[in-house]
Amino acid sequence: MKKFSSYILVLAFILASCGQEDECDFSKINSAPVIINNSDEYIIMKENQTYAFTVNANDEDGDDLNFEINGQEDGGEYTSDSTFFNATYLITIDKWTGVVTFNEAPDYENPQDIDRDNIYRITITVEDGDGNYCSANGMLSTTKTFAIKVIKDTSN
Repeated sequence: MKKFSSYILVLAFILASCGQEDECDFSKINSAPVIINNSDEYIIMKENQTYAFTVNANDEDGDDLNFEINGQEDGGEYTSDSTFFNATYLITIDKWTGVVTFNEAPDYENPQDIDRDNIYRITITVEDGDGNYCSANGMLSTTKTFAIKVIKDTSN
């Protein structure tokens, strides 16, 4: 039985290394990215514009970063009475730059967030883009929730 287990272990190691161009460096340690933005306060944005803010993050290892938005909160799929119809989600994030935008400019008088209070809560995940780690310490991520408060544009 011991010999059989050893064969399985060796086979698993061989299969795990298939398709990789470089050999694994098991001494390489990957650090999770860090989101720098302060999420304790509202991000204030005037109605009738699409740009909300940019998620700022860095990675100690210098890995490329990928940004994703959670589609389950206010940035989620449109409701049946939504006036937004150009995309699947109300709010999106650029995968490479972290720029958060509304797919159509929000209207203060017609809020589309879940509780209709003009505060759009979204959760952002930032992953380091380096898949070259050969351990359980592979691609790492960090998540943070933000609240975008849409205010009336009084300049009209």
